[in-house]
Amino acid sequence: MKQRIFLFLSIFLYFIFVFFLQKLLFVWANGEVGVGDIFRVLYHGLPLDMSMSGYLSAVPALLLIASCWLKPKFLSLFFSIYFTIILLLVAVTGIADIMLYPFWGYHFDSSVFLYLKNPQGVFASASAREAVLGLVGFVVFFALSYLGYRFLIRMQLLRLEVPKSIIKTNITLVLLMTLLFLPIRGGITVSTMNVGKAYFSDDKFLNHAAVNPQFNLMYSLSKTEDFGSQYQFFEKGEASLIFDSINFQPDCDSIPLLLTTDRPNIIFCILESFSANVASDSIVTPNIHRLAKEGISFPNFYANSFRTDRGLVSILSGYPAHPTVAIMKYPQKTQTLPSIPAQLKRNGYKNLSFYYGGDVDFANMRSFLIGACGINDIVSDKDFPLVKRLTKWGVPAQYMTKIG
Repeated sequence: MKQRIFLFLSIFLYFIFVFFLQKLLFVWANGEVGVGDIFRVLYHGLPLDMSMSGYLSAVPALLLIASCWLKPKFLSLFFSIYFTIILLLVAVTGIADIMLYPFWGYHFDSSVFLYLKNPQGVFASASAREAVLGLVGFVVFFALSYLGYRFLIRMQLLRLEVPKSIIKTNITLVLLMTLLFLPIRGGITVSTMNVGKAYFSDDKFLNHAAVNPQFNLMYSLSKTEDFGSQYQFFEKGEASLIFDSINFQPDCDSIPLLLTTDRPNIIFCILESFSANVASDSIVTPNIHRLAKEGISFPNFYANSFRTDRGLVSILSGYPAHPTVAIMKYPQKTQTLPSIPAQLKRNGYKNLSFYYGGDVDFANMRSFLIGACGINDIVSDKDFPLVKRLTKWGVPAQYMTKIG
């Protein structure tokens, strides 16, 4: 039993080390960062690496369960076929990601399949020298990964013996395989594993370096839709005229002042599912009613959507919510969005903070807050003791307002 448990753990950790090697190659090829930043990249990218390792370890776990009845040579053959295929796929996607990143500015994702009819278009910007280096990198990366398999995994396979208790061994292996659910999903909270979990820095490159490219590709495949053909109600010319009329600004050499100071302390209080009628009631919400009277009130301002991941982007980036999908779930798109916090940061507001009672990794929220808004100081449910996380969605407002 101990042999198989150790082999199971070795397989899981082996894939993580392969992904670490991949990250080091990515950083070496595409950027210049310090040793400290490399450790931060590996640390913050670890959840995605563990998730991908969980996916890739599932089949070997099934083979280990069957190993009680298979001869080591047959078992080794099945493992070798599986690991050869997987390592080839990891090497191809990993090296392609390293080559394409300088031209695309984001990780290798499902958009590459749009070029299948014209494959040369994918690497059109790469020179002959870069293509040769890519081929050499693929061979070296695959060779090192496969040698690791031969010495760390296959040698253990050949030494496997029939366990004393097949039933106990199989029960243990089934439980271990079930535990793979935790790294794959990213825990048992409301948020599932997503690309945004790896975001941690103001430096976009460090965030990208932390992301596992295989996970990113798999994640993007689940988000593939043809948005361009949806909701085209006007001809382009007519739509442009309407849009220009909405955005028309008369020439004026002065801007009206609405505030009594040039650098106010700016606080966004974002209340979800909160009626405007309730907010204007002096008895039910006296403080909000007071603030509305003292400040500037917009009585014809309406909710942009019906979900957190859509509404938050609308409020902070002025991006209209799409009816069928949330742009927040596409980090490569949100990183290009303008935002009020990012603009404030460029104008001297350096100490930006975001307080949220729930799970900040829900729906890729972290990647939006860091990538688009430039907010690194994020307080979420994990910053509160367990006794204050009273609901599925985190910490109630009375605890949040005390630390804000």
